[in-house]
Amino acid sequence: MKWWENQPLTICAVQCNLGDDAFWVLDEYVAKQGFNTEQCLHLFTKGHFATYSEERHGEKLDQYLARSREHGLRQICYYNTHCVEEAPSKEHPEWLQRKADGSPLEAYGVCNMVCVNPRGPWHKQYLENIRALIKHEIDGIFLDGPVMRNIGCYCETCQKDFLEKYGHPIEQATRLELQDMRVNSVTGHIKETRE
Repeated sequence: MKWWENQPLTICAVQCNLGDDAFWVLDEYVAKQGFNTEQCLHLFTKGHFATYSEERHGEKLDQYLARSREHGLRQICYYNTHCVEEAPSKEHPEWLQRKADGSPLEAYGVCNMVCVNPRGPWHKQYLENIRALIKHEIDGIFLDGPVMRNIGCYCETCQKDFLEKYGHPIEQATRLELQDMRVNSVTGHIKETRE
């Protein structure tokens, strides 16, 4: 029997970090409220936006996991798979979902959607981070997203994939072909994550 089948999951999800020490949040809030699992987001974030990075977060995650176990808590790590903030958008414009006119697809008015196409560059760096994350003693991963918007994606990778699969440029796509491409990107992304 799997651990989550033994009892209902009562999951705490501290959805932001407004400057409180993550270990204080664990000790004084999460552990004292009767939860048996935490969706660990606040450890990786400033404000409301989180993206896991092994280099920045790996050592702290191990310390946090050890403290969590002392409290009898399981940890499901949060992983944003739908958007990036301005700095990574500028540093890696090739990661972004694109509209037909080539402009980035915005999310929440403050960040940009990433393209989850399994052949794309964002997906490749994402898998590297996932491989690093699962080396830690975590109990699961919560993928926030992935999303392919109904007005995208027209990035170089998606254009190339579309042409290879359908034999004509994405600009000549039918609605059904575009939907099929988006669904295949998301399901391929999830499948490769599980592998």
